[in-house]
Amino acid sequence: MSYHIFQGDNRDVITRKEHQCWGCAGWRPKGSTMRHCVNVEYGKFNHSYFCEECEDVAQKVGFWDDQRGGCELGAIRENYGEYFKQEESGDEEEDDRG
Repeated sequence: MSYHIFQGDNRDVITRKEHQCWGCAGWRPKGSTMRHCVNVEYGKFNHSYFCEECEDVAQKVGFWDDQRGGCELGAIRENYGEYFKQEESGDEEEDDRG
């Protein structure tokens, strides 16, 4: 089977429920503004959400220019963590959703 990707609708949405950001693997609450990306890859429908911070970092470093088949969960934060705002320590709760 040959590789084919169809890039569909990518737009900013206000979420109606909690979603995980594919770029940093963090969870965002209902009512967050996120980028909703839709595509078809190898005949399979895919969709993902990206938080505003991941979108800003991805644009800044040209992340999307290098991606031909999407990215792995958390890849933006993992590869470009120095571009993210520093999180305050001590007040963060550990998320064990797995």
